[in-house]
Amino acid sequence: MSRCSDYSFLLVCVVGSQPFLGFMVQAHDADSGQAVGSWQVTPSTPATTMTCNNPNNTVTHNSRKSKQLVPLAWMPPKGYNGTVFFKGTVVTSYTTYWTDIASTPFKVVSV
Repeated sequence: MSRCSDYSFLLVCVVGSQPFLGFMVQAHDADSGQAVGSWQVTPSTPATTMTCNNPNNTVTHNSRKSKQLVPLAWMPPKGYNGTVFFKGTVVTSYTTYWTDIASTPFKVVSV
């Protein structure tokens, strides 16, 4: 996962060196470890949101079709100032998957 750009939302890309079938991603506050923010998906995005403690704070695949790049939009909580990192799981088959994949932490500052 990597940060693609800077807007009022962050474009986060799930990228594989090989095609994958599924994924799940959350943003976590580096200090508390809690999931923060929410995800926005469009009809063309092969993803759907889930609620785990807070509305839309988790994003996951909505299709088992093969994919190699999935752009996702993450919105920090209103007024949020802190350090976050993205944490996810990627699945290539029923028996092959990676968990606890984490991005480099970065600072979010409300404007």
